[in-house]
Amino acid sequence: MVLTHPRNETNSQRLKVYLFFRITFVFIISLLAIFLYFKGKWPYPSSYFIYFLEWTGVVFFTSFLSWLFWYKKEYRILSSFLLSLDPFLITALIYITGGANSFFSILYIFVIILAAQIFQKRGAFLMAALSCILYGGLIDLQYFGIITPLGEKAEEDVFFTLLINFSAFFTIAFLISLLLEQLEKSRKKIHFLELLHKHVLESIPSGVITVNEKDRILYMNKTAEFLIGYQSQFLLHQPLKKVFPYQKLIPGQRMEFSFVKPDGKVVYLGISVSSLRNETGEYVGKVIIFQDLTHIKQAEKLSLLNKLTSHMAHEIRTPLTSISGCLQMLRKEDNVSFQSKTLIELSLQEIKRLNSLISDYLTFARPVWQKEKVNLAKLIEETVALFKGGLENKKIFIETKLLPEIYILGNKEEIRRIFWNLFVNAYEAMPEGGKLIVSMENSSFNMVKVDVEDTGKGIPADMKDRIFEPFFTTKAHGSGLGLAIVHKIVSEHEGKIEVKSELNKGTTFTLYFPLTSPPHSKHEP
Repeated sequence: MVLTHPRNETNSQRLKVYLFFRITFVFIISLLAIFLYFKGKWPYPSSYFIYFLEWTGVVFFTSFLSWLFWYKKEYRILSSFLLSLDPFLITALIYITGGANSFFSILYIFVIILAAQIFQKRGAFLMAALSCILYGGLIDLQYFGIITPLGEKAEEDVFFTLLINFSAFFTIAFLISLLLEQLEKSRKKIHFLELLHKHVLESIPSGVITVNEKDRILYMNKTAEFLIGYQSQFLLHQPLKKVFPYQKLIPGQRMEFSFVKPDGKVVYLGISVSSLRNETGEYVGKVIIFQDLTHIKQAEKLSLLNKLTSHMAHEIRTPLTSISGCLQMLRKEDNVSFQSKTLIELSLQEIKRLNSLISDYLTFARPVWQKEKVNLAKLIEETVALFKGGLENKKIFIETKLLPEIYILGNKEEIRRIFWNLFVNAYEAMPEGGKLIVSMENSSFNMVKVDVEDTGKGIPADMKDRIFEPFFTTKAHGSGLGLAIVHKIVSEHEGKIEVKSELNKGTTFTLYFPLTSPPHSKHEP
């Protein structure tokens, strides 16, 4: 029968307690024996006192070796050493102190308990059996006169003593095994609940801090560490004021404020505070839950700014229309000089350019309208046909490789604008002619991939990361909003856009859109 040795972390404390009990017990009975011997009250022959001292020396020496094993963390060797040696040492002590008359047979129980803790039920019953064999063998040898007994007992007394002790050994082995099994099950349940509690708190996207009734920090999750810029190991058991020195956090309160992280970065936090109570309803602390509202606040500011600039754009467009009308009327006058007509034409062109810039900006600023199921291949074909019809450079060839019956959820006009802007961008990149290829394929994660590839002059590497920024352009007369509008519309359709480019070889824009089922599909509810 093979026993499984303990894991070091689990049983090191148990072995330490057992060793402490072992040494303390032997030290006390040694002092008591010496006192009785020199007072002349030693109840056994004098020669047995020498045996007792020798026994004590063996115990202290083996205890010293045991502490060395424990110090070096050789717990596997230590547990085997103690459980192999101590039953024999206890048997020797019983013999020295009267055999069947000795009350030290109770010490077997402690070894049985240790065996149960180390090797569970199997170890407990094996140790109980070994204790019965050693103790029963000693009593039998004394009873049959093979070794010298220190007292005489009637036969029935001997058998009764054996019966009582054997029953006690196996009863203790059974009860302690049962108790330890229940404790282990409870420990595993508690450990599981602790892990579940920890994983739940670590998984939520909000920062969580718990404090005791004295406002000292008991717990911080990873999100809290990230949001405030402190590691929990440096804040545990520290006052909450160390994190939020200027805020008075009262249960039931909700508040928002700016917070300066250790690196100097300012974030805007939204905090709610709740009472932490135990099972009896007694107040034991607070739970502080907070989130980073920086992006929300920035979005609110941008939204306000968008409304303001959109209003300004409309206000600017109105006088531009009036000015354009007046200039067109002036142009028709007979007495206008050639030079004045030239200036009028230039002014009208600039007004047209400003009007176009305002239109692009309003397109960029306005939200996506109502969405519907769109046949992407059909829409691309229509846009390509429309674009081909307006081409002035007949040296540009357009090729399509599309998949039929591919549907996405979106706004037709907005998606059409995506590809129109990309086609215009490709056209302007190929002034001497080239090839524009639009291809489509199914991608992973239920997405469709669309490539818009040209053979134009490409994008410089130092500018590639900025091409989607509003008002960034490399063209002499560009508004810088074409690709920014593309990026915005793609994002609002829950898609993604990537760009690859090589100078003098061309550029490829790759778009990803989430697929949806065709209209009136059998998969629809």
